[in-house]
Amino acid sequence: MDSLAPIVESFQKEGDSQAQGSVEEIRSTLNAAFEYAAMVAKAKGISVVFLGAGTGGELKGLSDVSIVVPEKETYKVQELRLPVYHCLCAMLEEEFY
Repeated sequence: MDSLAPIVESFQKEGDSQAQGSVEEIRSTLNAAFEYAAMVAKAKGISVVFLGAGTGGELKGLSDVSIVVPEKETYKVQELRLPVYHCLCAMLEEEFY
């Protein structure tokens, strides 16, 4: 369950941001690891950005920013996320370049 938390503890510091994504809201080992990593990040003062699907599940409540697409089927989630990724990239390029 804590396979992602050591990465957060070792490489991220206060003021950093962490992005996480989940396709389904079904509780699984991977989602539990994401949730634990988000809790560790929050404790260290790291912002958590979540790209989710369905209702967003537990990670939605643990995140500083949540972008949740209203689908549960993987191919539909991926299709709806494409414009989100493009928008985020455009916003980051505008900010930094």
